[in-house]
Amino acid sequence: MGKLQKAVLIRTVVPIMLMGIIIALFASSRYKKMLYEQMKPMLSTAASSVMTVYDELYKGDYKLVGDGQFSLYKGEQELTGDFAIIDRIAAEAGVEITLFYKDARILTTLKDAEGERYVATGVNSAIYRAIEKELDVCYYNVEIDGVEYYACYAPIMHSDGSLVGMVGVARKTEQISEVVLKTLEPVWLIILCCAVLAGYISVNYTKELVDGIQQIRDFLQCMTRGELNHLMNSRILKREDEIGDAGRSVVAMQKAVRILVERDPLTTLYNRRYGTAKLKKIQRQAKKCGLKYAVAMGDIDYFKKVNDTFGHEAGDSVLVRVADQLKRAVVGKGFACRWGGEEFLIVLDGLDRKEALEMLTQMLQNIRSIVIPCQGQEIRVTMTMGFVDGALSDDHEELIRMADDRLYYGKEHGRNRIVANVDDDAMTLDMYDMENIKEMLSQAEYDLSEMSKELHQLEKKDVAEALDLQMTEEEAEEDRMVEDMIRKLSENAIKEVEEETEASEETTAAEETEDQEEKEDKEASEETKTAEEKEETEDKKEMGEEKEVEENKTSESGSGSKKEEMIGNTADKEKRGKSEEGAD
Repeated sequence: MGKLQKAVLIRTVVPIMLMGIIIALFASSRYKKMLYEQMKPMLSTAASSVMTVYDELYKGDYKLVGDGQFSLYKGEQELTGDFAIIDRIAAEAGVEITLFYKDARILTTLKDAEGERYVATGVNSAIYRAIEKELDVCYYNVEIDGVEYYACYAPIMHSDGSLVGMVGVARKTEQISEVVLKTLEPVWLIILCCAVLAGYISVNYTKELVDGIQQIRDFLQCMTRGELNHLMNSRILKREDEIGDAGRSVVAMQKAVRILVERDPLTTLYNRRYGTAKLKKIQRQAKKCGLKYAVAMGDIDYFKKVNDTFGHEAGDSVLVRVADQLKRAVVGKGFACRWGGEEFLIVLDGLDRKEALEMLTQMLQNIRSIVIPCQGQEIRVTMTMGFVDGALSDDHEELIRMADDRLYYGKEHGRNRIVANVDDDAMTLDMYDMENIKEMLSQAEYDLSEMSKELHQLEKKDVAEALDLQMTEEEAEEDRMVEDMIRKLSENAIKEVEEETEASEETTAAEETEDQEEKEDKEASEETKTAEEKEETEDKKEMGEEKEVEENKTSESGSGSKKEEMIGNTADKEKRGKSEEGAD
């Protein structure tokens, strides 16, 4: 029996017992009082019977005769030593009878331990004074030689109305108590039965209560040990009382804690800690049952650039969209977790190498289809993955390291691909990324055509601002890699677009030169008319102006060449930027 059961049992049975005892004591007190009231007429009747018998047998008044040794007479009959009458009446009534002259016992049925009668002894003076005062029957609880009695005292009167003595009739209170106890025995038995029944009900009910509390306690202890998948007993959850409410609340708390502990708050994928634990579990099952599994590490391409360009909210949107694709793809086939930042761990359970690669390829295609509108532009997402067959190692850390190495190999060799074997990356690319190459080529052609339209707008910008555009070392390295990849994949298409762009630039520059020459010819004509009025002075001035015009042409031609060179450099940078956005 548990502590709670004992406490509830005590708090249930003890009050019932106390209440029963109080009721029984109150009932016995009331019953005893009732018996005393019922005894009064019987005692009074016995006293009257004694006086009536003596009055009928012996005529005359009571008187005390003698010098030194007194004798009680009734009329002419001496009563001293004649106990026959009072013994017979006492035996029939079951009482003790005493005949007093004044306050002294003359005849009595009371005897001590040796059998001697209590004659020539006195009564309590307070009782005799009360009789003298009331001259009527009085009732008292008295103690005679250590024995308690309930007594009735009736006055004996002379014929002239004076008080002679009294007749005392008493009954032991022990007898009354025995009657009370015997009468209340069923009451005590009922109280005891009620207490036992209450204890039984309490023990059985509290057993269920304690079992429920212990179940909840064990459930919480499992949570403290990190066992967040432990199930609550269904009987607790079906209860409709406070225990059931507590059980359901604890289960809800377990779910909330499991989400906090196991899930990434942004993507709701498993976090790194729980992902590692699940990978270990899959490894143990695979080793025990001989099942196949695979591990892949994925990283979103150019994620930092998305954050820097569009802000962290856009980056969060990319993470959430990619996580949704991963969750849908691995349902029933494994799990995905956010490893850190823009990295994701994907574990495929029950799939061989070919099936796993096909699934990852489809997953990568779904990710490539993600388009996120942001600030009037579209963010396109790609991902690079490193793939490892689970059979390569029994150490989960080694598998993750191998997948991570292949991921970074893919990052360094073009991104947007699955690297399943570092030694044969070209084959892996041909097998799983041909669709990606076509998309990149189409996107590059589109971006280059857009650049040609934007070159005219660059002329309106300050050349100094174009020259001040600096690229970080990381962006320059990324641009170089993207440019090399695009040049290898679509060199002919890019050259054609560049030639069209250069032809457009040359046409624009030629038109500007012709406009400048026309303006110079007009100025020269006006100067010729003015020179006729002052031939000598104007001739000199005209020669100087012609020289100045030639110098201006030379300087403007040089400035135009420099401006074209700067525009060309700016266009090259814009091409690289557009190519990078297309790759993204």
